[in-house]
This record gives sequence, C-alpha cells and structure tokens, in this order.
Amino acid sequence: MMKRFHAPLILLLFALLTACSSDKEKEQVKGESTLVLKLSGVSGSKLLLQELSDKTWITIDSTMDYKGSVSFTVKNAETDYYRFLDSASNMGIVILIPGENVTLEGNLKELVKTCKSPDSKENNQYYNFQRQLSAIRSPEEEWVKKYQGFMESPKTEDSATYYVTKLRDMQDESDKFVKSYIDSIMPSFAIYSMVNYLRIEKEFDYMYALADRIKKEMPDTKYSRLFVGEISRMKTYKDEEATKGKAAVGKPAPNFTLNDRSGKSISLASLKGKYVLIDFWASWCGPCRAESPNMVKLYNKFKSKNFEILGVSLDGSEDAWNGAIEKDGLNWTHVSDLMQWNSPVVALYGIEGIPATVIVDPQGIIVAKNLRGEELDAKLEELL
Repeated sequence: MMKRFHAPLILLLFALLTACSSDKEKEQVKGESTLVLKLSGVSGSKLLLQELSDKTWITIDSTMDYKGSVSFTVKNAETDYYRFLDSASNMGIVILIPGENVTLEGNLKELVKTCKSPDSKENNQYYNFQRQLSAIRSPEEEWVKKYQGFMESPKTEDSATYYVTKLRDMQDESDKFVKSYIDSIMPSFAIYSMVNYLRIEKEFDYMYALADRIKKEMPDTKYSRLFVGEISRMKTYKDEEATKGKAAVGKPAPNFTLNDRSGKSISLASLKGKYVLIDFWASWCGPCRAESPNMVKLYNKFKSKNFEILGVSLDGSEDAWNGAIEKDGLNWTHVSDLMQWNSPVVALYGIEGIPATVIVDPQGIIVAKNLRGEELDAKLEELL
C-alpha cells in the first residue's frame, strides 16, 4: 500500500531517540559506565563519542590521537543509546547501561558485519540483529529496484502484480524475523532499535501486545514510557477513527461530487440504488496498478448485477490519470479533482493509504472497507 505520511500513525526509533529529556530526568543522579573501543578501519586519528540532547547529537568525549584502542567514561542516569564516529563519518551505535563496562571490537567501516562485544549481551543482540536483518532485506531492496524499473518502463511480459506479490512475501518474511528476534531476547533494551523495522499498520496488534509486555517485564525508562505512550495514543486514535469516523461501516456514506473525465459533475448520491465500490487509487501508485487486472475481472463479473465502480483518483496530472485508465482498461466511472492528498474527499473518508476501497449498499450505507483481492471478490459475491 502507498502510505500517506501521517504523524499519528508513525513510530520510529529516530523519534524516540530525538525526544527531549524531561527536567526530572536531567536532575537525576548519574551513574557511570566505561566504554572501550577496539576498532580497526578508523579514518584519521579523531574519534568522537556523542549523545542526543534536545534533538541534537552532542559530543561528550573524544580522542585526537586514536591508535587502535580508546576508553571513555560516561556519566549516564539510565540505559541509553550513544554513537561514535571518525573524521569520515564512519560510525557505530552502542548501548550503555549505568554501572556496566562495555567493550566493542570490529572494523568501523563494516561494523555491522564485524562487531562483537565480549561483555555486553545487549550490544551483541543489537549487532546480531542488524547482521541477520541485512541478509534478509538485501534481496528485498534489489527487488524494489526491479519493481521501480518495471513501473518506469514495463517492457517485459511480467505484470505489476507479479512484482508486488513477491515484494509482499519478502516483507512478510522480514516482519516474521523481526518479531521472532524480539520475542527471543525479551526483556532487552535492544528491542527499541528493532521495532522500527516492522510495518506498523500490519503489525500493530503485535506492537500493542509488546507494549503491554514492556510495562510488565522491563524497567521504567524514557524509552519504555515513550514507546508505551505512543502505542497507547495510536490505539486510542485508531479506535476513535473506527467508531466515530464519518465513513465508518454501518453508517451512511458521506456524499461528494467530483468531475469525471469529460468534466461532468458526478455525485455519489446519483448512484444510490446500486451497490457501489468506491476505489481510491492513482496512476503513480504501483500497488494500485497491480490491482487493476483484479478490478477489471470484478467489474466484468458483477456489472450486470446492479453494481458500479466509482474510481476516485488521487492524481495531480490529468494526462497521467487518463493514460492509466486507458492502459489498464478501467472501463467504469472515474472522477477526480486532481488535488491528490489535498482532496476534501480524502479527509471525508479518512483515507490513509491507497489502494483503498469502500462498498456502499443501495440505501447508501457503508457495508465494508479496505477489501482487496479474494476478500473483495468474496464480499461482493455475498452481497450480490
């Protein structure tokens, strides 16, 4: 799915790391940790150790004559992430727990591949995870490049569905690995660096359960408070959207009027008396285009059974919009205001990503949302 960038539904490690510390946290009596770095591949003789403060990386210690090994003493109130880097910006991440001594060994230019930490469980977990995930995601990244190349110039006999389906399978495997790894090391501070790799919309139930485990099994830190608080806020947001949304299942479908390809005004209300599948899509949306063959089959199957598709495009270019309709053979009613995500209809229906579908019955009531593929076909079979 092509996602809209929407702040309430985003949880990133960067957001956690860059959150400002509270005054209470700053007033805590600090502990002390020792970090020993035994690194090859360091460019120059300068090595910096940094922490985040008010969304900015601040250098807290450094060496100007690095010769293969250095020891840093760090004042830290609680477990936290730090980074170290050389003059060429080769860098690494380290987890420091108050009162613990940590040694990191490896080649700074290839730290994910080479790093080991003889006396730190959390840092070994962090780098082992990065190594394994990199191996899993490398084919996925290559496949994304192939897919992008195909969408720019589809010269092969392959279909977009072929690329999207395989990419989804790869992403499913990646999510499966991340969840399995997190479960295998819980409770561990290192997990906060791992949740960022999950597709939050697909794996929200898992992350909600994980937040509950963190509350029960892990120490109270700024990271646990941020993670649990953000997940709780997102759960509230999603529940409110589901129960109070203007376009909720079981409620009347909000009416709207947009121009079709010829410039004629078409309203949703004008289709009352039919089952209407509102299809939110765009010519630039790869997953939408991948669904086109399935949508054509559905339309041909049900068009004689009091059924209509109303395609609502989030395009910004009339030529691109019309070109995609012609190329994909989408022979049903199409409307758009060519305002992309700024279209009032997007807000009216709470659309967060495309493709998105809404099924409206002959009385104008929403009976299903966001079904695709076999699920959409089964639902229409049931209704019609």
